[in-house]
Amino acid sequence: LLTLLNSKMNQQEIVQESKTVQSEVTNPQMVSRHVTNNIEENVSQNGSNSNSISGENTVVSTTQKTNETNELKRHQILEERHKSAHERHEKFIKRKEMISVSELHKTSTTSSRKVALPGENFIIPKLNNGFYVVANVFAKPRNAERFTEYLKSIGISANFFINPHNNLRYVYVKHTENWEDALKLYYSDVDGKYQGDMWIMIVNTALPDASSIGSTIQTN
Repeated sequence: LLTLLNSKMNQQEIVQESKTVQSEVTNPQMVSRHVTNNIEENVSQNGSNSNSISGENTVVSTTQKTNETNELKRHQILEERHKSAHERHEKFIKRKEMISVSELHKTSTTSSRKVALPGENFIIPKLNNGFYVVANVFAKPRNAERFTEYLKSIGISANFFINPHNNLRYVYVKHTENWEDALKLYYSDVDGKYQGDMWIMIVNTALPDASSIGSTIQTN
């Protein structure tokens, strides 16, 4: 009896499954909906994986660009430092050569003046570039005018200018565009006309190349 019941139950399950399959076969919409759901699920999973890969690629690309930018900045800083060091070295060489020429000029004369040393280059707008043999500096306009008149009275074509960096008036006995000409005026006491204190001021002028310094003194 139990065997017979089991057999009937199995037959009923088979018949039910058969009806379900038959229903799916005869109903294309149900089959299509099932297939579509499977496809959408697969696409969703693939899209998620694709977004994950795309996100990882974006992170790698951003990191790479950041590293390249940092490397470029580091290279630029090193270049600027190298250029700055080279310029300082060039200035040192030029100043050293200018001092040597100044010492040669001094030894070729009987001047008791100190060796003239090249100072910094002052940038003063609207003032002619070159070397100014300065005799005095004043804060008050009237004093600068009086001293200029005194120098003119002893045969020196003096003049003065205002330095905008400190608003002082610089009275100079001579202006020249050549370092050696300025040295000659300095060590000769302006051709023996002025024995007071003097110094050479560089204005709007890059230091000359070493090869162009000392040519005159070496040929004398």
